[in-house]
Amino acid sequence: MADGARPRMQYRTAGRSGPRLPVLALGMWQNFGDTTQRDERREIVMTAFEAGVTHIDLAPEYGPPAGAAEAFVGSLLAAEFAGRRDELTIATTVRGIGNAFAAGLDASLGRLGTTYVDILYAHCPGDTPPAQVAAALDTAVRAGRARYAGIVGATAERTRRIAQAARAAGTPLTIAQYEYSLFDRRAEGGARSGEFKASVIDECEDHEMGFAAGSPLFQGLLTHTYRTGAIPEGSRAAANESFPRARLTHQNMLRIISLEELARRRGQTVAQMSLAWALYDERVSTAVMGIHTIDQLEENLAALDHLDFDDAELSQIEANGARAGGCVA
Repeated sequence: MADGARPRMQYRTAGRSGPRLPVLALGMWQNFGDTTQRDERREIVMTAFEAGVTHIDLAPEYGPPAGAAEAFVGSLLAAEFAGRRDELTIATTVRGIGNAFAAGLDASLGRLGTTYVDILYAHCPGDTPPAQVAAALDTAVRAGRARYAGIVGATAERTRRIAQAARAAGTPLTIAQYEYSLFDRRAEGGARSGEFKASVIDECEDHEMGFAAGSPLFQGLLTHTYRTGAIPEGSRAAANESFPRARLTHQNMLRIISLEELARRRGQTVAQMSLAWALYDERVSTAVMGIHTIDQLEENLAALDHLDFDDAELSQIEANGARAGGCVA
């Protein structure tokens, strides 16, 4: 590969018959609202698209303020992507059931200025009957307002129950999204405190669904940014109160330093190695990146140069990350 050239994007099909997704997706949780210059946001999206990042992950809450990220993407669809809507895979998340779900989807489509989203995720309270979640997704897909149905943030048990209900309703789930990183492995399930915990990823495989890894860099902790435990000016932690500052512990900093040493031997940054690790299980269809700058985007894209691990590397990661089924404090 020539110096300065980007590695070629890789793609994986979500489940048995879902969309073909780039292994790195562009998440718009915090950095694509009105507080960021439009030219900056546009440059990130267009640079990502040129590199093969054709999947954009949204939700009505994303901005800030809420709704701003969807409205921004809508403006791009009307301008830069006019007549090219089918080149993007756009996902959004809707909460609630029944009329609330329909109204939420209406609002998202209005901000996006499009008649459909490619992936519609349902995010419903844990006490919502699975049949009602499935019915809301089924109605949206049959009406042509979504191409594929998914769920976000559901435990393994709820993933199984909603997947069963969705298949019975006639619109099987295509994908599930859950937070997943080498510091947060709850999606893997496994033995913990002597009790077996089911796996979201296993349930996705059993029901022929794809899996989207949310927050693969543990909200930015798995980067060089916070390695000293301090919060740099201009960082996500400095700008957003939702950042889990309690995780900036001495023990976690030691973990990151050890992981940095391993990443350096691999010719990577800790962020690149963390993305590669999240994609090591090929059942992971895509990892959703949160991008703040062009430099971060270019760094993350370079993770594609080296996605393989040997047993010794995996053992060192195991010693410095979360245990299967768990999350670092």
